[in-house]
Amino acid sequence: MNKILVILTNMKKVIIPFLVGGLFALSSCEQDNHDLFKTYGETDVLTFVNTTEVISFTENVGQVRIPVALSVAQAQDVVVSLNVVDDTAVTGTNFTFQNLSITIPAGEFTGEFVLNVVDDVDFNEARRFKATLATTAPNVSVGFEAALGTFEKTFLIANDDCPTNFDLWFGPVDVEDVGFGSTPGVGGLNANGDCDTIRIENNLPGVPSPTNEVYEIVLVPDFPGATTGTATVAATVSRVNASGALDAVYEASGTYDEATKTITLDYVLAAVNDAGATVGNFYTGTNVITVP
Repeated sequence: MNKILVILTNMKKVIIPFLVGGLFALSSCEQDNHDLFKTYGETDVLTFVNTTEVISFTENVGQVRIPVALSVAQAQDVVVSLNVVDDTAVTGTNFTFQNLSITIPAGEFTGEFVLNVVDDVDFNEARRFKATLATTAPNVSVGFEAALGTFEKTFLIANDDCPTNFDLWFGPVDVEDVGFGSTPGVGGLNANGDCDTIRIENNLPGVPSPTNEVYEIVLVPDFPGATTGTATVAATVSRVNASGALDAVYEASGTYDEATKTITLDYVLAAVNDAGATVGNFYTGTNVITVP
């Protein structure tokens, strides 16, 4: 008979599955953290302050401020330009910039571009465009070759005319694993900017040393115009284990309420073998996601 023992520690679950005749446990190896070490030599560097490759927002955001910074203040003014390449988002139709050239005064470190986003009433898929930093200032290079987001950005403009007000959960959120405490999370658009889909960055099931902390919650209203509805998370691998051990796969369903800004998810953390077959459950639980 197979037995699964769940030990509670530090308000989270440690999964220790026992198999008669042997022990197979979820590996506790820590993920490697590869920090970007920035070494400044004889050349000073200009970068975007936010170094993520994609900046995403809904079309009703109004303005987006895009700060840039020098690693070292210069003895002369530094003119910084932004080269914009339209894609599905078009300059003058979906967005404009207040100015595509700014000046960082001598002795100062920072400046910013201001993006104005056009809000329409059309239902459409998310639109995107790219922008790249440039300067002709001597002894100033642009960005880091190994970090695309330091010098080039993709801007993702999501539709705000979706069936749900899913952007209520964008930004900081509290994620409760009921019975095991709360942890901070971040909500936002998914990579495609899909309507009614929230990307949540958090270890929802509380797996030790998770290999994945990104989950997508799909919202569906109870009826057109409703402020309540169903919320689901498709099967998502939370923890990948070495050959012969079992992966931990999170799947959930529940409800959302826009008035209280609450998503409630009843989840199952399934045990999945190398062949992709579910052979049992590690445990079940409930997540409650709220806006602080």
